[in-house]
Amino acid sequence: MVMFAMLVLLLSGQWATAQVRSVMVDTVIYSPHYFNSLDEALKNPEKVWYLDLSMQKLTSLPEDIGKLTNLKRLDISFNRLTTLPESLANLKNLEVLDMSGLYNMRKAPEVLKKMTHLKELYLIDNRLPDEEIQKIKQWLPNTKIYLTVEDLEQKQE
Repeated sequence: MVMFAMLVLLLSGQWATAQVRSVMVDTVIYSPHYFNSLDEALKNPEKVWYLDLSMQKLTSLPEDIGKLTNLKRLDISFNRLTTLPESLANLKNLEVLDMSGLYNMRKAPEVLKKMTHLKELYLIDNRLPDEEIQKIKQWLPNTKIYLTVEDLEQKQE
């Protein structure tokens, strides 16, 4: 599935973003703690460490996502989201949030203010206005925010 997704991105001219996805997708895929379906994840919320909801054409996330209290990584990239649910603030173990390619999101989701525990936030290939990016940087001063592929390349050095 991951290789197929990367091929689709490559063929659609989104190779830079495919490189970002390859960073997020590592050996955790083969873990019993990896899920790519929210419905499946919610059946055993305590077991979910990594939830990959990327490229699922989602227009919203349910408040129930806040029940995944052991979640460490959340990939919601390349969906049709315009905002995020307030319940994301309940995810105190969340370290990595990938919001890359959320082209319909034009405002910084207010819930990010409460997510000061995040270590990494991916906003690559996004259409958030500069003033919204600045808000996020102010809200999350201790979070490494990746805005470009160049930022990501520096991480890998």
